[in-house]
Amino acid sequence: MKTDQSYTDNNFTVLRLVLALMVVLGHFQLLRGVHHPPWPFNYAAMAVDCFFVASGYLVSSSFDRDSDLGRFYIRRFFRIYPLYIAVVAAQTAIFAVLVPGGAWQNLQSLGSYFVVNAAFANFLQYDVGSGVLHGLVNPALNPSLWTLKIEFGFYRLMPFIWRAVERWGMKVLVGIFILSAAYYVGLNNANNYLLAQPLPGELPFFVLGIAAYRYRGHIKLGPRSRSEE
Repeated sequence: MKTDQSYTDNNFTVLRLVLALMVVLGHFQLLRGVHHPPWPFNYAAMAVDCFFVASGYLVSSSFDRDSDLGRFYIRRFFRIYPLYIAVVAAQTAIFAVLVPGGAWQNLQSLGSYFVVNAAFANFLQYDVGSGVLHGLVNPALNPSLWTLKIEFGFYRLMPFIWRAVERWGMKVLVGIFILSAAYYVGLNNANNYLLAQPLPGELPFFVLGIAAYRYRGHIKLGPRSRSEE
């Protein structure tokens, strides 16, 4: 089911700006050590989940318009990675200036920081040297980067999920939703949030976005014309 113009004209840019503001407000409090901030600072986690839902919708639309696997992966790569690697390089440069003992004495730590963060493995090393950020509530220069490795992982899976849905229908999405939600809840209840958080733990939100796009024609949100009444 290919995208038509009525579905490419949307307000997702405005929505994502609002969600980004909610994340900024939430992190403003969380980075100060306020783990249960009052309104309007308490919607950061929900905003991130909504970002994943919107991504599921928009990436499905992109793949539906052009389902060539090579072109899809190239577009997704250049959508995120060039700017991401520039941010990681800038963070490494900041650490090189701030690290006790200077950049030369901490060259190995700076190099490993750049490599693991460039590979979306930021959970392996948030700091350099003896600890530039030691003593902070959240000792990471840019902790929000964790969402991008999940986004990139979803890009790799999405074409295969879409093909499965084309072949077997809604039950594929329902099955993925249930299994990934059970994975998240099980690990979270076992106090292993670090394993629960990445894929497949976040897949339910992407699946909701895929379903919203795939079955968008079954929901009428705008005013109905007289011919439809």
